[in-house]
Amino acid sequence: MRRLLSYPFSQNTPTYRFSPPIVMYGVRLIERGDLFNSYRLEMWNHHGTHIDGPNHADDSWKKLHEFPLDSFFFERPALIDIPMGDSDLASLEAMQVATADLVDPDVILVRSGWTEIRRTDPERYTSSNPGISPDAIRYLLERFPSLRAIGFDNVSLGAMKRYDENHETHRLWLNPNQPRTDRMIIEDLNLPADLPTPKSLSAIPLFIEGIDSCWATVIAEV
Repeated sequence: MRRLLSYPFSQNTPTYRFSPPIVMYGVRLIERGDLFNSYRLEMWNHHGTHIDGPNHADDSWKKLHEFPLDSFFFERPALIDIPMGDSDLASLEAMQVATADLVDPDVILVRSGWTEIRRTDPERYTSSNPGISPDAIRYLLERFPSLRAIGFDNVSLGAMKRYDENHETHRLWLNPNQPRTDRMIIEDLNLPADLPTPKSLSAIPLFIEGIDSCWATVIAEV
C-alpha cells in the first residue's frame, strides 16, 4: 500500500511567513468558451511540500537537479516522534532518545505533531513553527553516516522565529564538505498520527535547471 506524504497545492496552501501566496488562474477555460483548460501558476520554489538542495544555503553548493536520480529513493526510512510546541527546537537529548533504536536509516521523518495544526491553524503553522536544533543536527551527522535526508512535518526544518539557529541548521545539514555530498531536506510533509514507519520512500522533485530547490511528490510504501 502506498500513501501520499506530500500535500496537493492550492491557493490555500500555507506559505512561509513573509512570502507571497500561491496564485493560480485560468489562462484558457472551457467554461469561458475555450476549447481546452490551461492554467498559470505563480509560487516560490519553497512553497508547499518541497526539497531543499545544498544550493539553498550556499551559492557554491550543488543544485537539486544536479543530484543523481537514485538520490531521491530511500530503502531504509525511519519515522520518529518528537512532540514540539510553538518555536521549539528539537534538542540533542530529544533526538538521542527518539533515534536510540535506529540502525543505519537513509531518511529520517520527524513527526512533531504539527500536521494537525497545518489543517486547523495555518497562520500558526507558518509563523510559529518549531525546528531542529543545530546540536541535534550535529548528532545525526555523526551517528548516521548513511543518512541522506531529513523530512519534517513543518514549513521549515528551522524555526521561523529563531533565525540564527534556522540558518545554522540548514548549513550544517546541507554542507557537501562532509563524507556525503547528496544530503537534502524534505519540508512541509504530511505525517499524521496513524502513519506507520514506511517500508520505502520516494521524494521526487520537479527538475528545474538553475534553481536551488523545488516542489516534490513524496510517496511512502507502508
